[in-house]
Amino acid sequence: MFNMVVELEQINKCQSILLENLSASLQLSGDFNIGFPGGSWNETIKFNDEIWFHHFEIADDAASPRYWNGFGLAQNLSSNKSNNIVVEINIPTNGINRRVAGFFAENEMGEIGLFHRGSLGGGRKGVGKQAFLSWSSYELTPVLTDGNNETAILVGLIESDDFPAKLYQFLLNIEGFKQLATSGEINEATYISDEELLERILNENPKQKRPKKSTSETIGYERSEFVKEFALRKANGECQLCKRDGPFKTKSGRIFLEVHHIDWLSKGGLDIPKNVIALCPNCHRTMHYVNNQKDIEKLKSIACEQAP
Repeated sequence: MFNMVVELEQINKCQSILLENLSASLQLSGDFNIGFPGGSWNETIKFNDEIWFHHFEIADDAASPRYWNGFGLAQNLSSNKSNNIVVEINIPTNGINRRVAGFFAENEMGEIGLFHRGSLGGGRKGVGKQAFLSWSSYELTPVLTDGNNETAILVGLIESDDFPAKLYQFLLNIEGFKQLATSGEINEATYISDEELLERILNENPKQKRPKKSTSETIGYERSEFVKEFALRKANGECQLCKRDGPFKTKSGRIFLEVHHIDWLSKGGLDIPKNVIALCPNCHRTMHYVNNQKDIEKLKSIACEQAP
């Protein structure tokens, strides 16, 4: 069991150990522009072939004084543009502060771990801790905090020789997760339970109204991520018309299928489970160009059987 480090003297010592280990591994330095899409600034950072790192102390924030530890991937370093921070693992210097994502904790053998609470965002509403844990190979580690149990992601033991490698793998996982989340390939519907998925569908459109129109150069229709996820789960990678597997796997490892509204939205169809089906791209195009009545009836039967 790990115990959170909360005394300032111990926190300072742990931060010093972290810096020593990283300094031994990150032996290059240079001036770069770093930050987030919303803002960036120039700093002298340390790096190697895999990781770049910068740190400073924020002492003037009365509510959340902390050590700021920012990490990025060195293969993306550029002198000509801003370099994105993949993750901050900040450490509170005023004891227990759950608004700050990082902390140090020590186990029975005196080993000190760097932890992250797991609220990684991913750039999209509802895509955070649980989605990251489901997508990645990380599990939550129990930590005793002021007599209470909580859990967080153990990044690595800061005094161990393999800590830089563990940190690098953590950054790669976060970067991959954020790319999938911001592209829309995973969303807040992807990793919730079947029961919650059905509950969200019902709560989202309880009266089964037609979706709102969204107008740009063409007219489109808002579609529920939860209804889409429902159809994909029911198909389980197999086209529900031709019964063949989807043509390829996506970056998230899921077999690619497209969700089709049997009664088209443009003709008054509803965005509800009994009107959606998952098809391979060929069958999806066939339904939009040919829309054979026998196929329509077949898909309606399947959709009605699988709908709640």
